[in-house]
Amino acid sequence: MFTTEVAAFGQRTNFEDLDRNIEWERAARILDLDPRMVRRLHKPRMECVSRHECVAGVASLYVAAGPRNCGKTVATIALESGIGAHDVCEGERELQLELALAEVHENSAVIGVQLPSAPMTEQEMWELARQCVPIVSRVLGNTRLVPGDICSAAFANWMAHEAAQYGVKLNAPKIEPEKYCAQRHQSIAESVVQLSAMGLQEKGKKLRGARATVIGLDRMAWKCMQTMHDAGVLMVAVADESGAVIRKAGIDVPPLLQHLESGGLLAEYTDAEHALHSEALAVDADILLLGARGDEITEKNSASVGAAIVIEGQSKGLDSDATDALNDRGVLVVPNRLTRYLQVREEFVHRRPDAGWHGNQGEMLKSAWQEIATIRERHGLALPTATLLLALQRLAENDRTSHP
Repeated sequence: MFTTEVAAFGQRTNFEDLDRNIEWERAARILDLDPRMVRRLHKPRMECVSRHECVAGVASLYVAAGPRNCGKTVATIALESGIGAHDVCEGERELQLELALAEVHENSAVIGVQLPSAPMTEQEMWELARQCVPIVSRVLGNTRLVPGDICSAAFANWMAHEAAQYGVKLNAPKIEPEKYCAQRHQSIAESVVQLSAMGLQEKGKKLRGARATVIGLDRMAWKCMQTMHDAGVLMVAVADESGAVIRKAGIDVPPLLQHLESGGLLAEYTDAEHALHSEALAVDADILLLGARGDEITEKNSASVGAAIVIEGQSKGLDSDATDALNDRGVLVVPNRLTRYLQVREEFVHRRPDAGWHGNQGEMLKSAWQEIATIRERHGLALPTATLLLALQRLAENDRTSHP
């Protein structure tokens, strides 16, 4: 059984924690917002800490929820051994911004399950999911669950199955976890391609024939590589923890992906020149996609980056020092809030699982890009900071509508 305590957030919260690019108090001044409203909007409503003893060790459940501005609630769910209350709190603030940026008007919450360090059996995972249901139901009520990966997708389905006996609805994606995650990756890949095209247009270039580097590989990065290749982008360098490969004439992407999907290491790939990780980062390219990790570029090595545009993928993203250093050199940094735009639209706007991606969603991303460009020009801000301001502006507008 879970042992539970519920405590309000607040003691640990400060503006430096709230965003890596800009202090939120400064954002309030730029947008002429009441700082008290900003604090209220971005202070999670509660923290629910629960611990459950199982054969594999002790699992913990964390729930953080934002202000209730409408009747519907959506909650992301993540299962990790290293997740904690602070991560869930920060994730909830970020989720509010992403929903507002994508013009999705629903209450938000984040559910984090800290797994034991020892592996758990499927039976133990099912039992853990069953134990989570009454607590999540009591804290959030009827909620749509949005899992982050295959493991959490299965976990969400187990929770949804058990929820009926508590008189609430926990809705989870009604498709196979593998297919669900593939759709997430496709949405991110579509965003990467469209953002690349808009960024290149700003620099007087076209997407077809552009040169790209990808640093950090996972299945999302693989999908981005394939989608960029299909759009006519030339892949000139790829790097991960095992090594890097470079081919200035262009790497043949399908054979490389086939090699990786069959379990091969990048360091074992033969149809390209092998290089150091740092050499891949410095390759002359139009686009640099940061895939699985976000710490590849720091303030210290930012001067060696050879790309004109850096796009944050599914990674945590660059810190403010690295972003400022790149911006000072004229490198356009596209934040992951924008990269996840289409994914958020696909997941949080009620749509059929097989509906796929449609051009009208792309038009909304284009419109957001243009609004951000106006903010950048008006206030002389970098793209990540201007993106934050637009998200915060839309969040404040939602709050005024709900609390006139």
